[in-house]
Amino acid sequence: MKVLAKSGLLAIALSGILLPCLSPAQTVAPAALPAKVSDADKTDASTTRDSQQPDANRGDGVAPPAAPTATPPDVDWSQRAARLIQQLGDPLFSNREAASDQLVQMDGRIRSALAAAIHSKDAEVRARAKRIDSVISERDFQRRLQAFAGDLEGKENLDLPGWSRFRKLVGEDKAARELFVDMQRAEPKLMESSVGAPAAAAEVLSDRIRDSFMLMNFGGVQSRVNRPVGGPLAIMFVASDPQIPLSGDAAQQMTSLTYQPAMQANLTGPRAPLVRRVLAAWISRDTDDVNVMAQNLAAAANYNLPEGLALAKNLLTKPGTQPYVKYQGISYLIKANDKQQAELLRPLLGDNGLIANFNPNQQEKDSVRVCDLALFGMVHLLGQKPNDFGMPRVKLQNGQHVDLQSLAFKTEDDRKAALKKWDDWLKEHREPAGAKEKSDPAAKPSDRPAESPTPATPGDAPRPKKTTVPPAADRPRDLKSEVDDAAPDADAHE
Repeated sequence: MKVLAKSGLLAIALSGILLPCLSPAQTVAPAALPAKVSDADKTDASTTRDSQQPDANRGDGVAPPAAPTATPPDVDWSQRAARLIQQLGDPLFSNREAASDQLVQMDGRIRSALAAAIHSKDAEVRARAKRIDSVISERDFQRRLQAFAGDLEGKENLDLPGWSRFRKLVGEDKAARELFVDMQRAEPKLMESSVGAPAAAAEVLSDRIRDSFMLMNFGGVQSRVNRPVGGPLAIMFVASDPQIPLSGDAAQQMTSLTYQPAMQANLTGPRAPLVRRVLAAWISRDTDDVNVMAQNLAAAANYNLPEGLALAKNLLTKPGTQPYVKYQGISYLIKANDKQQAELLRPLLGDNGLIANFNPNQQEKDSVRVCDLALFGMVHLLGQKPNDFGMPRVKLQNGQHVDLQSLAFKTEDDRKAALKKWDDWLKEHREPAGAKEKSDPAAKPSDRPAESPTPATPGDAPRPKKTTVPPAADRPRDLKSEVDDAAPDADAHE
């Protein structure tokens, strides 16, 4: 012990070990404590302990919500909220945590008070205020969503972001409300942004479209198959809003949503009528991007959406449209089988744009051009037999899609002969009004009809003066005209 005593450091280090071994008489008596410790002293002691500890936890996440603390009845709610928000920037970590815990327990009224704190100059206050606001917002949303989901009859007249537009576009019955709830659960932030500033909504929408596109192309089979329909449908619903701007890249990536398994399954399942209305709204959104229009037209054709007619008209009359895009437009008209649209194809009878070539060594042989498909389209829509117009081999797959190879002409002379025959038929059966009058200058005025158009002869079908597209529900699928009396029915084109 004498040796150890010479080293003050070792003596101090060993004192904690040796002292318990000493007899009671040898131990050092502790300082006497006061008989009673006041509350103020306890607070000072706690403050001293906190100040001695390193503040390494500053800025960490909000602690799990503690039990709500009782608020004295004489303390105003707003004053208490303001005091707690100010305490978020307290130097002591324990005080900041206590304030966060109490603010999390408060109701949605606190969000207006937190708005200023979210933009505070103090980084700690900003971070905590954002997290508290997020927790309260999510809790409030889940409460509202649960109430909305439980009100399947709509008796409570509850509302959620996007519901006003959705109910007009899709419906408000039980099935529609259930689908809307699925969309809200899958994309709550996107749906909430859709009713805010368009620029902010566009930013959120572009991010979600990009993420969905990456998931579709690089997410693996399981992530695509197991994804519920609420997510992609919510994205398509928001993207169909013309008030929200959409970049060209985002619009092109949007087209991939229709190929997601969840969308395809619901476009043909029990929810198909509801999902198709959302898809139709997206397809109907105006765009100048030909590629987007072509992709949307393909989707319209796949799911028999009448909204594709406007796209087909636009693509077939748009200058500079590529042959493969015109092929999609003509194919849509053939599949729709609406004879009213046959005149759309007449200007294309002189279009030699190449669609397909089955003899690469000789471009003029075994090729299919825009005029060939337009010719078959008019023949088909007007109920004539392709065999009568130089197309004996043409076939319709499943009664809807043209087998291009069966349409290919062997030589250019065969093509010209077929077009000539059809031109002669058109002159005889679908001559524009007034043409006969002009061709017979010797006719007396008294022999002419009182009105400028000549009377229709069997087989004539007057052109509509206006190319308006009636609603899908009101548009007749088979217009009865005098062409029906003169033309045979269009059955199998063999």
